[in-house]
Amino acid sequence: MEMLRHALSTADLAPHGFCLLWRPDLLLLHIGSDSIIALSYYAIPVALTYFVWKRQDIVFGWIFWMFAAFILACGTTHWVEIWTLWHPDYGMQGMVKLVTAAFSASTALALVVLMPRALALPSPSQYRQVRTALTSEVQQRHEVTRALQETEQRYQLLIESIADYAIFSLDSNGVIRDWNKGAERIKRYRAQEVIGRHFSIFYTASDRDRGEPLKALERALSEGRFETEALRVRKDGSQFWANAVIDPIREETGKLIGFAHITRDVSERRELEEKLRQAQKLEAIGKLTGGVAHDFNNHLTVIYAGLDRAKTMVVNNLALSQALESAMKGAESAASVTTRLLAFARRQPLAPKPTDIGALLAQTSGLLDRVLGEQIRIETVRAAGLWLAYCDAGQLENAVLNLAVNARDAMPNGGKLTLEVGNADLDDDYAAINPDVTPGSYVMLAVSDTGHGMSPEVMARAFEPFFTTKREGLGTGLGLSQVFGFTKQSGGHIKIYSEVGQGTTVKLYLPKAASDNRRTLENPIEDAPRGAGETVLIVEDDADVRTAAVSMLSGLGYVAIESHSPDDALRILRERSVDLVFTDVVMPGSITTRHLADHARELYPGVKILFTSGYTENAVIHNGQLDGNVELISKPYRREQLARRLRKLLTS
Repeated sequence: MEMLRHALSTADLAPHGFCLLWRPDLLLLHIGSDSIIALSYYAIPVALTYFVWKRQDIVFGWIFWMFAAFILACGTTHWVEIWTLWHPDYGMQGMVKLVTAAFSASTALALVVLMPRALALPSPSQYRQVRTALTSEVQQRHEVTRALQETEQRYQLLIESIADYAIFSLDSNGVIRDWNKGAERIKRYRAQEVIGRHFSIFYTASDRDRGEPLKALERALSEGRFETEALRVRKDGSQFWANAVIDPIREETGKLIGFAHITRDVSERRELEEKLRQAQKLEAIGKLTGGVAHDFNNHLTVIYAGLDRAKTMVVNNLALSQALESAMKGAESAASVTTRLLAFARRQPLAPKPTDIGALLAQTSGLLDRVLGEQIRIETVRAAGLWLAYCDAGQLENAVLNLAVNARDAMPNGGKLTLEVGNADLDDDYAAINPDVTPGSYVMLAVSDTGHGMSPEVMARAFEPFFTTKREGLGTGLGLSQVFGFTKQSGGHIKIYSEVGQGTTVKLYLPKAASDNRRTLENPIEDAPRGAGETVLIVEDDADVRTAAVSMLSGLGYVAIESHSPDDALRILRERSVDLVFTDVVMPGSITTRHLADHARELYPGVKILFTSGYTENAVIHNGQLDGNVELISKPYRREQLARRLRKLLTS
């Protein structure tokens, strides 16, 4: 301590100004220089302190504090220099310099330690490179983000633009999260009405009771996809057939985040499939009934022949004559049934010609008045500029009569029957929902009544043969079947519109005739005379029918030659001439009956050909229509019918 007091003592020392000889210019020079240096040194720590306070993120900010302390000490030494110009406190000056030396050494040592870390700092060029790279990366990220946004926008627009599919997503519990325009169109909910609600609202009440919505999600999870066709419910409560697909949505880790749900309205397709099934069923029934009717017609031909023969042999026996007449009426009733069956099966022979349906209705009005009675009022509406229809006028008249009888039975207390005929064009759109329709021009005949109408279940079976809702004994169930078969065989279309309690309308669409030549309905052919000994070759594979035909022709004054096959008939023709060949259409053999007819004409150019058949699915009649040079009489035929046809041919 004594040494310290001695060092700080100023008793034996002279001030620093003494060394400068107290010259004012030197004093001013030292005072000014030291003052500026001291103030500058003091300003630097203040700046460093402010910098470190603002940039507290700098890892080695402590070095700046050391610099601040070191420079502050340096500044203090210059103030002490000014002080010692007048006060020889050289001990204090030494202590200040000692402190400054300590700060200087510490700062220098810290710099040595800090130098590797400082050198590791990026250079300005490196910073520029990093900044350039960062700028490029930021730009790339911005472009990727923008592309992603554009992709999401396009995807959203794509989903929104799909109107035929209801596309929406569900969370893992089945709650709806989004909704597209197709969903709004199909299910008729707006987005704000369904988002946040459970998708089970689209299920029927019975499906919800059975837990079908939950089962659908569980199957989608277990199987990877769930697909079904079932009834779904719209907002207004109406139901439609839907094809529904549910797929689970998972993150890359496999975690379930929800489900994608796609629904398509397949009601129209199901309706078309049902119509196709119905058409196929009717076609199958038609083939069966056609075959049965064909075979039955052969038997009826034999019965007719036997009864006709028996009637010619009965003399003065009233009871037996009456019995034979009753048997003949029964056979005729049976023939009527087979005719209707063939009509339904589209196997009846047609002779279509351009027909004025309006004129046909006018000619049948008297018959309809008698059939329907006084309680039913008939109104006929004919459109102006009516086209000719290409159809068999006689069969069309039968169809109108069948429809009128059905209408009468549907109006037991009387009512109104409306017959309307007009032109109609069935376009591609109509054909799309009615697969049996060929787009084109048709003549439409509508038969409407004010009766009790039909339920949808009855309408679905209305064209089936023997199906009837009438009491037993009041109908055969073949009326509409016959109309259906005639219309289809004519290349037309038939449609039923009916509601219970509102009446029924049946519309027939018959093809428009290509020719505009008007025609009149044919008058009944008068009874023909007996034969004049002409030779007729009978070609028939059914022995009973062949025997009956020989008996008929022999009794009518013809020379009848019989043959059991086309091959045998051709052999006979090569041996002798004939005036007429009367042949069945469908028979076994190496040649067809059409070829037989061609050979007969080659051998005998003037020979006449008359075909007969129980049905007409063969080479002579195409699509149910007779060739222009073909004459045909349908089985079963009566003796008088056959006689008239033979005389007409042989005298033409």
